[in-house]
Amino acid sequence: MDNIFLLDYEKNKIKNWLYTGYTTTIYNKNNNENINYKLLLKNIAFTKNILLYSINKSLKKENQIYALCVLTLGSIHAKKIFKELFPIIIINFNDLFLFLSLLKKMRGFGSIIKDTITKWIRSKSFNFLQEQIITYKKSYGWTFKDVLKTLHIKPRNILEGELFKYVLGSKTRRIYQNLLIIKKYEELKKEENVINTIQELKINSSLFPGNIKKENNILENLFLNMSGKEILKNINKFNKNFILENKKYICKKIINENLFNLLFLTNKIKDDEIKKEIIQIILTKKNNKKNNNITMFIDSDLEYSHTNSINNIIFPYIIDKNYNTIFFFKNKIIDKKLEEIKNLICFNTFNWVTSYASVYCKHLLNMIREEQNIIIIWLNNKNFILQEEDYKKLHNKKLIIITSKENVKLNKNYNNIYLLQNINSFSFDLLNLIIEGII
Repeated sequence: MDNIFLLDYEKNKIKNWLYTGYTTTIYNKNNNENINYKLLLKNIAFTKNILLYSINKSLKKENQIYALCVLTLGSIHAKKIFKELFPIIIINFNDLFLFLSLLKKMRGFGSIIKDTITKWIRSKSFNFLQEQIITYKKSYGWTFKDVLKTLHIKPRNILEGELFKYVLGSKTRRIYQNLLIIKKYEELKKEENVINTIQELKINSSLFPGNIKKENNILENLFLNMSGKEILKNINKFNKNFILENKKYICKKIINENLFNLLFLTNKIKDDEIKKEIIQIILTKKNNKKNNNITMFIDSDLEYSHTNSINNIIFPYIIDKNYNTIFFFKNKIIDKKLEEIKNLICFNTFNWVTSYASVYCKHLLNMIREEQNIIIIWLNNKNFILQEEDYKKLHNKKLIIITSKENVKLNKNYNNIYLLQNINSFSFDLLNLIIEGII
């Protein structure tokens, strides 16, 4: 039976796990949580809805694909939903290879698997398949060659036959003569038409053949196809003047990237002038729209450095969001302006020492207005004291506690109290899901 009534805690467990990889509102990057696959099959209509809602928002694509695998173990109705969701969740060869890797641990590759994957492959354009073969040569222990051999997928026409022969090992020019994208890529590997091929196939640094030295002219052409993150990873390889001349282009590229990752990569830039320019570009990302419903309390007994995990995310988040921000020290408000924080990031000189052990929630709650319904508290190696009367004051609010260590304990799980421990860049996106009311 796959339409059994779910209790609220079961719904929250499924929802949290599919969005974040955790089954409660306590998130710890050092703990990988699993879910009983039977729970996902208990009410497949609910599981289906959460899978659909979480498309492009889930922080754990692997869990979505795992749920897809689980549906193949269920009833006829569950299998029907699997076939419906497969082309929505599986969008490239990397997803396909992960699906097969997870599925292999659960079951064999019967007709439903073969038919669904064959249909998915045949629904894709010929150019898409060539691009995927070039981009995802191997992942999760699978290649496209393994897919063709394991599932016995046969070509439907001469052109598809040539593509499959190429994948199965025939690399002669005669075989790939009609496979225009693959032909160009093979020529690129032989150092033929390098610049033209980079431009035509939109080759980036990660796809560029390793046997060819990346001279300046090659790097500058690869630059146009790189993501913002990739540009920062490779920035030390570029000519300084080229980077300074292309500041506006870099700004466009990084505007929607995760700010935590950007500042982390910026720290690896060797040239101080470029580093300062890139930081200034990143700081322009700040959201100017004020949100008066959210208050952030920042523990000011901390140190700004690129090795302190909590501060590496506090400051990018303060810059990126325009929330009501209160700095406190020993449970009392201190006067600190956002512009000071920006300057400290640029010069990397923020330095205070840890001097007290505990923060009391009641002192912070006294500073909250009634309309402020989301409270974010950033702690640096502190115990956080939540008392019974604090829970009562929080009944219609969300409290998000963020700490660099496991030194905050909740005596039970609360749907409106979120605890983020041992934080990293994942926490940045997790915060957004909580604030948006998705989890």
